[in-house]
Amino acid sequence: MSSFAMRLAAAALTVVVGWACAPRSPSCDACGRQECANMTTSIVRAGGTTERTCCPRCAVHVLRSGSRATSITVRDFETGQSVPVEQAVFVEGSDVHPCRGLMKEPPRDERGCCLTAAYDRCEPSVVAFSSAGAAARFMERHGGLVTSWSVLESSRRPA
Repeated sequence: MSSFAMRLAAAALTVVVGWACAPRSPSCDACGRQECANMTTSIVRAGGTTERTCCPRCAVHVLRSGSRATSITVRDFETGQSVPVEQAVFVEGSDVHPCRGLMKEPPRDERGCCLTAAYDRCEPSVVAFSSAGAAARFMERHGGLVTSWSVLESSRRPA
């Protein structure tokens, strides 16, 4: 084997190993953005499949279609701990937009042209907390409205 071929093989191996070992954040099943650990929502479907979304807002979108959810868990924004959705308290419409920060660049069309985002499926932001006190403190600093999952979920149903 020539020295050029050996260097090429070594370079290819380096790329493959680097790719395989690179840390990856899971991506949202709804919008494709990388997940923020303290915003992730997990939806377990009746068939046993699990869908993960970057935020509770994307979970509302995901629940518009597909089979019934048997369980949904969200992450407490402050602690990152999993919380059953029925026990969580949410702040909707604050000035904190974690998902927007996960976009690496503006959206592009199929030709690669930069687009102006007129709609963002993660907006208005929805942030989950394990306690009403934590949600109220967050709302005092960042605005928004305290709400429940049942209110958020009812907003997804057609009128």
